[in-house]
Amino acid sequence: MKIILIGGTGVLSTSIAELSIARGHQVYVLYRGNRMEYVHPKAIMLKADIKDKPKVKKILGELQFDITIDFLSFNVNDLKNSLSIFSNISKQFMFISSCSVYLEPDENGLFTEKSTLIDPIWDYSVNKVKCEKYIKDYCPKIGLKYTIIRPAITYGDTRLPFSLTPAYGWHWTIIGRILNNKPLLIWDNGKNITTLTHVTDFAKGVVGLIGNPKGYNDEFHITSDFNYTWHDVADTIGEIIGKTPIYANIQKEFIINKMPSLRGLILGSRAKNTKFDNSKIKETVPKFSCTIPMKVGIKKTINYYIENNYLHGIDYFWDGQMDWLLERYYEEGSSVTFNNNNLHFIKYLPHTNIVDRVAYFLGKSNNDFLFRIFNKFTNYYSK
Repeated sequence: MKIILIGGTGVLSTSIAELSIARGHQVYVLYRGNRMEYVHPKAIMLKADIKDKPKVKKILGELQFDITIDFLSFNVNDLKNSLSIFSNISKQFMFISSCSVYLEPDENGLFTEKSTLIDPIWDYSVNKVKCEKYIKDYCPKIGLKYTIIRPAITYGDTRLPFSLTPAYGWHWTIIGRILNNKPLLIWDNGKNITTLTHVTDFAKGVVGLIGNPKGYNDEFHITSDFNYTWHDVADTIGEIIGKTPIYANIQKEFIINKMPSLRGLILGSRAKNTKFDNSKIKETVPKFSCTIPMKVGIKKTINYYIENNYLHGIDYFWDGQMDWLLERYYEEGSSVTFNNNNLHFIKYLPHTNIVDRVAYFLGKSNNDFLFRIFNKFTNYYSK
């Protein structure tokens, strides 16, 4: 089959490309030109921004596809743009949504595809539900088969799973904090139940739905049956690197009050207890199964970072923000006693430079506005 991925350099799309190619499919990747190192060497690269419709259409020419997989539509306008380009040249349209769209589990504490939508706490989730609704209304009218995919929390070579994380590809920052005795932030003693799915397992479900008539005009969440607490996750990371993490148990309300931008992520996703009924995807794709437990998957991620020179490095802006939040907590009446001598800039890796120090200073000041200006001129996350 001929497959095109809209946005093919993320942790999910790269695994889907790899498995699709291994199964003999022809894979095209439409991407903006960033992170070329993540594109599978056997994939056909099409360099263009999906928002530049004339350029995309010119690059596509007369190409036709069996399926378009859209990773980059985060609102209805994004989706309309994608469909206006691909609806007439694809037999199937697959939209990557999110399990964060669910509001409440069933009486057994499990989320199913029939669980109530929508969780209004997080704009990200609200917009994903609006996209799902648009697809269900629009695609049948034009005779386009659609499949909606809802991933939960996934992780892989470039992504460590944890409750609060730095920029994608910069997750060695979590390791750096542990190794240098900086606390990891948790809430509710890290006892929230989460479901983690390794991207190679997730890809099995997605690829199994490509060209699968049983998956047409329907929605599926694709998750593992592995459930852990966030405390379990951090303890496992510590066990692998040989260093016990230090925890700062902070009320999630305090975190949200100080950093309102985290409200949706925390309340709409990371602080939820999430277990899923995966019977639907298992019935539709009988060969689907998740075989990578957390310890194995996290060890693979850590090894990948080491083998790739810690990938992009340390996200010092995020590191500074975490230290700023901890200082506010300790200063404003926390009963916790903690040696805050470590809440300063630490050279985690040998290639740290002055740009990293400035990024940390801006994070430690919790100054998003100045950091955006700084990032614009330094391309901090592109170094």
